[in-house]
Amino acid sequence: MKGAREAIWALVLVGLAGCGYALPTNADDAGPGVDAASPDAGWARTGTVTLGIATWNIEQFPKTATTTTAVPEILAELGADIIGIEEILEPGPFERMVADLPDWEAIRVEEPYDYLAVGILYRPARIRILEAEPIFTGEAYAFPRPPLWARVEALDGAGHVVFDFELLVVHLKAQGDPQSQDRRRVACEELERWIRERQAAGGEQDIIIVGDWNDRIDDLAAKNVFRPFLEAPERYTFLSQELVDAGESSYILIPGVIDHILVTHDALDEYGPGHTEPVMLDQTYPDYVRNVSDHRPVRATFVIR
Repeated sequence: MKGAREAIWALVLVGLAGCGYALPTNADDAGPGVDAASPDAGWARTGTVTLGIATWNIEQFPKTATTTTAVPEILAELGADIIGIEEILEPGPFERMVADLPDWEAIRVEEPYDYLAVGILYRPARIRILEAEPIFTGEAYAFPRPPLWARVEALDGAGHVVFDFELLVVHLKAQGDPQSQDRRRVACEELERWIRERQAAGGEQDIIIVGDWNDRIDDLAAKNVFRPFLEAPERYTFLSQELVDAGESSYILIPGVIDHILVTHDALDEYGPGHTEPVMLDQTYPDYVRNVSDHRPVRATFVIR
């Protein structure tokens, strides 16, 4: 049964022929695909590149008839180069929206069941996805929506690779009942084991997990589903701890941080003096909760030297 289910899962590449950034007028100085005023235009002079990695639950996309217009407008101000997306309810409108975006491409998981798909939106001028596939497809108890794994290269303004890593996009079980909490606990155990065994076998050491985890890392230890990660601080860091420490929320309707970005130890080198924050779209974009989502995006800015 597991093999049959995996066979019908597929990734759909959503793109537009010729998609990408146009060369700036002073391309010789800034490098292809980068506006001379952007932070990356100074790569050759400063040796520093910023990279925005975010997670965004777009709540049963498209939430209303205006969602496909709102999301492109918001993308322009998110400050992200690659975004883990959760809750793609209708793939058709999502694909058409991305096809109309000149600077973005996307991959998503095909849904043969009633799961809400996860996906990745990315700027090809800054991000190259080498391969991707859904994982844990046969483990519905822990992963009702299988995570999406991708091997990624981040580029500077001249197209040079400055950071290569593996990205996982997750959307764990919702609700606060004991069984739902147990399903999230099992998911965290499985994810931690997957990372540990992969790294022990000589695999990629820079791994980033983003998504809607549907739980709080500041819960009491006795019921904290994140214990496999929190009890190994030498191996893992929740960048979203910065939101918790600042008293911020990623979920708008109930205070708390349930959308997280987790990195393995080696990825902290590329994070450098970076910062992680919620993007307060409900305070800046009209009718955001009604027309787009009840989640704020969470964005981590990596400062790669």
